[in-house]
Amino acid sequence: MPAVRSLTGIPVFAWIPPSNSGIYKIEIEKANGTTYDVTDIIHEGSYTDGATDTIGSFSFKIDNSEETYSGVFSLYDKVNVYLDYEETATTLRFRGMIEKVAYGSNVVIVSGRGTSARVMGTTVTYSTTGYTHDILSYILTTYASYITQTNIDTTEETDTSIYVNWYQKPFWECVIELCNRSGYDCYIDSSFDCHYFVSGSRLNTTECVVHEQNLLETGEFAPDLSTLKNRVIVYGAKIEDQQIVWTEEDEDSIDSYDVKEMIINDTNIVTVAQAEARAEYELSLYKDPPTVGEVTSLGLPTLLPGQKVRISDPLNNLPPGYYNIQKFTQKFSNDEPFETVLTVQKEISTLPKILKKRITFENQAVEMENPNEMRYSWIFDFNTDSGTHDSTEISNGVLKTDGGASGTWISEVKTLSETALSCELRAKVNLTGSNYFVSVDDGISWQSINLNTLLTLSPPGSNLKIKVELNSATAEVDSLCLLYKT
Repeated sequence: MPAVRSLTGIPVFAWIPPSNSGIYKIEIEKANGTTYDVTDIIHEGSYTDGATDTIGSFSFKIDNSEETYSGVFSLYDKVNVYLDYEETATTLRFRGMIEKVAYGSNVVIVSGRGTSARVMGTTVTYSTTGYTHDILSYILTTYASYITQTNIDTTEETDTSIYVNWYQKPFWECVIELCNRSGYDCYIDSSFDCHYFVSGSRLNTTECVVHEQNLLETGEFAPDLSTLKNRVIVYGAKIEDQQIVWTEEDEDSIDSYDVKEMIINDTNIVTVAQAEARAEYELSLYKDPPTVGEVTSLGLPTLLPGQKVRISDPLNNLPPGYYNIQKFTQKFSNDEPFETVLTVQKEISTLPKILKKRITFENQAVEMENPNEMRYSWIFDFNTDSGTHDSTEISNGVLKTDGGASGTWISEVKTLSETALSCELRAKVNLTGSNYFVSVDDGISWQSINLNTLLTLSPPGSNLKIKVELNSATAEVDSLCLLYKT
């Protein structure tokens, strides 16, 4: 008798398309409530929507051969787009605010941005420490009370506690910062309700883009090295004149693609732990070359910002599965069925975007003081007692002798996961002449180090300690920072 084997089944997914084709209705709503259904007189038009980095926008070219709509539409009139798989389109999927009305040959062109545009002229002044969803809720309540908050994820287990210190910072830049530091996405929907949720957590279970069914075109679709970053260096605020710095890198990515550095200068980061968390998060986003491209399909009416969508196009190296959608564009024409263009994973970096990031860094870089490119910082602000004392004490935010002519302080040990190769010691002192030492073997041996001078550790090691010898009863150390490189 042949042997009986246990076979593990291979999951199979077969998309069953909706019974009806996608349909749409486009109307323009005046401030007094009057609406104009322009669905059948749209020559062409589209709207683009997405989460976080993408602010919705639209442009529609409307027939005006009889001048019916000359002088009718005004700035901040609403453009409402309804999309459904039903007999009639009744579900509002996008709302835009008209920001420009132009007239051409027998047409009127209305264009503008989505609901998030209402906060574009608002700036935020706020300083606090807390979970990002609480911070978002506060600035919405304070600066945009017309936006409801029924779709803000308040699950603290998936959120991040951060410190922010904003002074007249543009509102949506604050939102982007919260998203970047927590791994969340955010958008304002057509009913002016805020959605804030873990990136990648929302799946569209209705739509699918499938070869030989509704897929129309797959554009250039390949790994994009232009966005890859495998070493992230974060500069935070200065604490007692000492620079916070932390580095995370991925050795496998560096071996495969050479070093690609990202420099982040964020003065809202006020602890080394916050800098470490930010570096880890950014590295996780950028260490692998993302799959980037555009996919065009027949219209996907139920698609919303921040959702992942199933795509299947094996001939173009898109195996069946859920893909991150950075943004999408719904395109309309009276001559053809409406189409959806998906930007999968993220937008391809263009030269202007790259230059903008570089200019931003160059403007910020003047504040950084790290000529020897140290990768990590270990800071003591002496606001709390630490280490061991021999005729020294920490009092009123400074390290000093306990009244004697001299004394010695030794820090606790800092155990590294890698070997420290070199370091610099910086201190804010009110009297020179003290002596400083660093140990890499938990205080068994010591290497003398001068302030603000690069020291190549010999031997190197991974169990760091700092020793300060105070040689005067009036010597005080306000802060101390060991910068090091592994």
